[in-house]
Amino acid sequence: MGARQSFEHSINEMPTKCPQIVEISRGCFACEFQIWLSCQFQFFVTNTAGTGNTIGLAAGEGATLIKSGNTITGTQAESATGGTITSGVTNPWGDNTTQQRAAGIMYLDKDFVIPSANVLTKLPLNLSPHNVKNTANIATNSFIVPESGIYLLHARAGFSGTGAASNAVIGLVAYTDGGVNGTLDESPILSTQSGCSLSGSLTLLLNADQKVEIYVTANYASTITSNVAHTFATLTNIA
Repeated sequence: MGARQSFEHSINEMPTKCPQIVEISRGCFACEFQIWLSCQFQFFVTNTAGTGNTIGLAAGEGATLIKSGNTITGTQAESATGGTITSGVTNPWGDNTTQQRAAGIMYLDKDFVIPSANVLTKLPLNLSPHNVKNTANIATNSFIVPESGIYLLHARAGFSGTGAASNAVIGLVAYTDGGVNGTLDESPILSTQSGCSLSGSLTLLLNADQKVEIYVTANYASTITSNVAHTFATLTNIA
């Protein structure tokens, strides 16, 4: 790794050898590309300012730009094609910001009555407060995998209902591409209980465009609550 250098108001003296670690602070610039990194450079940019740029920060060809404090602006704030722009790496993949890793959260907009006893029924999740890379697809009440990888699926469902027999059973199941992938949770429910919540997680190896859905079942008349504390699903790319 090359020697560490510091720049105050100009990047014209940028070393040409690579790889390098370069530090820029308190700079003020305006150009077509505010700061452009390539050839495996590693930059730390802190408290810089500038306007009128086409692109504020850009990284490519394996370069890494770590930013802190105030950052420069542009018509396009950042471009990281083939490179990484981050506020600090907190995991081995270097994509710790909430808008880089594929992830989705889904809820119900109203209570859902399970139409038939002893039949696995798709949970019609149709609200998504957090949806990165269009992972949550509310039109199909499912997650659509945007890119291949290892994903963590977590789901919870709150069952309610009256008149449950002593042998009543409820279940929470994950489907991929229309077929059962695995059981998230299952449990008997006593006739004296007014309700019960199930939850579980699965680690899934998924390919782009695969569909992940949550199904529920009960062998008695039951309703799934829309209370977000009891019913939700998340899918997150973890590797």
